[in-house]
Amino acid sequence: MRNALLSAAAALVLGGCSSLPSPVHPLTPQQAAGLAAFTPVPLSNAAFATSVMVQVEGDGQAKTEVSRHAGTTSAGYAGVSRFDPQSPPGVPATGGEPSGATRFDFKKAGDSGQGWATMSDAGMPFLSLTAFGLGKASGTAAWRARVDTAPGADNVYVQFHLPVATITGFTEQNGPSRWQSRLRADLFVDGHPFWSTEAARQAELVDDTGGESCANGVEKQQYLTAYGMPIGFQADKPGLSSTAQTVTLWLGAFPVGQTVDLSFVVRADAQTFKRCCKKQVDADTQELFCTRATATLDWDAGAQPVKLWVGPALQ
Repeated sequence: MRNALLSAAAALVLGGCSSLPSPVHPLTPQQAAGLAAFTPVPLSNAAFATSVMVQVEGDGQAKTEVSRHAGTTSAGYAGVSRFDPQSPPGVPATGGEPSGATRFDFKKAGDSGQGWATMSDAGMPFLSLTAFGLGKASGTAAWRARVDTAPGADNVYVQFHLPVATITGFTEQNGPSRWQSRLRADLFVDGHPFWSTEAARQAELVDDTGGESCANGVEKQQYLTAYGMPIGFQADKPGLSSTAQTVTLWLGAFPVGQTVDLSFVVRADAQTFKRCCKKQVDADTQELFCTRATATLDWDAGAQPVKLWVGPALQ
């Protein structure tokens, strides 16, 4: 049995046989408890690195921010808006959720995209993406590590944490637009996706004629599509968030002396498709009305989210 798993893992790593099943096995809490007898590989000994990217668009404007670091936190922020610039301006989030004062007020900013992405030095991801009107925001947070196998320590185990995620939006009747938001997370082993989850939510209009015409628009329906490992999204509850996930995986047995490359990538996107509408609300005042799309991965200050082990097979 063990030799068969070793052969399957080696074939997958080397790309020799795509028909073989993945040896990855999620551990139950009882099985994961057995890892307490193993000594975790310190992240400092695993070439641990982090990276983030934020891309935003708003009414023809675009901005991209990238941050990469070895062994320390990576964080990025980007925001563009059609009208009023944000004051105070947003900054990368390194100590907690961005303050409400740094988030765009759509009544002032109009068509906009704004986003934060953080990957902590312990491997905890955070994403916050919002689009208003004709806007788009995308964010990626990732970590990478390498571990070496040895005689008697050729089985690789990993634990990672995915905080609460929300993919949602709001269809503004006075500034109607279809919208979409999504989140995807993947664990890669030597470039192969071994664990994945994805969920996307879309909203359609009864009559998609909004935009600059500012005709009243009514949301027809929201659709939720989910793939891979379930993390708690429900189609009949549009505002419902996912549940936080702590995932522990046995990645299989690898040839002795092999360096195994692990990476975890989380991406979120939010997009709206029609410009905000400016309407007269009284004799002297005009206001902006905007549809919104949001995709977030909560800030989580919990215990060390990433743990790596290399050891014998669990009994």
